[in-house]
Amino acid sequence: MCDVLVVSFHAGSEGENAMYVRNQTEYFLGENRGNVVHLAHGAIDNGADLVLMHGPHVPRAVEVYRDRFIAYSLGNFVNYGWSLKKSAKIAPLLWIELTFSGRPVCVKFYSFVQNRSGYPEFDTNHTAYKIIAKLTREGFDEKIKFFNLEEW
Repeated sequence: MCDVLVVSFHAGSEGENAMYVRNQTEYFLGENRGNVVHLAHGAIDNGADLVLMHGPHVPRAVEVYRDRFIAYSLGNFVNYGWSLKKSAKIAPLLWIELTFSGRPVCVKFYSFVQNRSGYPEFDTNHTAYKIIAKLTREGFDEKIKFFNLEEW
């Protein structure tokens, strides 16, 4: 028993070609890596209040489903082995405030970039936020009220 349940898991395809969230089974190197939308929605349908996913090593869209926040991939915040090219070198740091019942009331995005392995630096260009905003508008435009850089 708990007041707020946060679920985090690794799922979905990987790499630059996996940035778009699709409601279908994803594969990586021939391995079934699950349907991330089905998995995230299922977690919330079964009691999760916040779902934070990782897997593709690149940022992905976010969604609000049944008044609960889902981040489909937070990318690589600190990395010591994955390629630091293109979107694989950027990641957000999220500050999420939840009510006592688990509903999000504020989500703040802070963008970071790794120009060298193991050393995330604050990104004044807000690249992670811009990519996540674009992917969210394109993939969930009917389902989410989008937020600005600082507040939802």
